[in-house]
Amino acid sequence: MEGEVREVEVIHSWSAPRSLSTSLMYSFAQRDDIEVLDEPLYANFLQVTGVERPYRDELLSKMDSDGNKVVKEVIFGPGKKKYRYCKHMAKQRLPNLTSDLMRKGKHFILIRNPLNILVNYSAKSKCDKGIIIKKS
Repeated sequence: MEGEVREVEVIHSWSAPRSLSTSLMYSFAQRDDIEVLDEPLYANFLQVTGVERPYRDELLSKMDSDGNKVVKEVIFGPGKKKYRYCKHMAKQRLPNLTSDLMRKGKHFILIRNPLNILVNYSAKSKCDKGIIIKKS
């Protein structure tokens, strides 16, 4: 029934940055039977690694940084829709996380041609990263 809280089927998408994962996530979000989570383990990644980002403090104030709690309650917790799509960056799968993350749900790896990723980084960045792309 609509609105009823129940166990959900979890779909995990794993990718690298600039792999069009956000576009794919938005496509899944168009379905009425899917709830979408955008990088639910990002706060855990920032907390555990200490990586600096301009928005770090704001993100840590809005997201739970206890990765195992996020896995149990957010990713695999009950929901109102049949499916839950989780967009993950592969680097955010850290050793401190429970093995349930990888054992449960359906997983796929989103792969993009590395040359297209480099072109995308070049277009986004205003500085030269020493990457040479030969044009035919």
